[in-house]
Amino acid sequence: NRGHMAEVVGKNALLEDNIRYRFRNANQIRPLPLVANEGVRRARGKAGPRDWHYIDFNHHDNRAIEKRLKKCLTAPSIRSTCVQSLDTGDEAGRNMIKKFLQTMLQA
Repeated sequence: NRGHMAEVVGKNALLEDNIRYRFRNANQIRPLPLVANEGVRRARGKAGPRDWHYIDFNHHDNRAIEKRLKKCLTAPSIRSTCVQSLDTGDEAGRNMIKKFLQTMLQA
């Protein structure tokens, strides 16, 4: 809730610290995940269902991305997919995501 976010963000002076960074700086703190994790840590929230899959071009190679995309297409339990850092992927990786999205749009 807003009060919890204001408490965590205010306590850590995140807005003042983050404003100096441009988009996607490695040193930047992301307030929303911080607030969510702090809520779970304090037992003020709970983790949601694991009905999504996460793909990050900074952490997964193309073989891992291909495996994850296949699971997203075939596992009925996967309802959404989060793709991060697409701009840092190579052409083959970006093409896999494009093909995945085209497949999903045709479904």
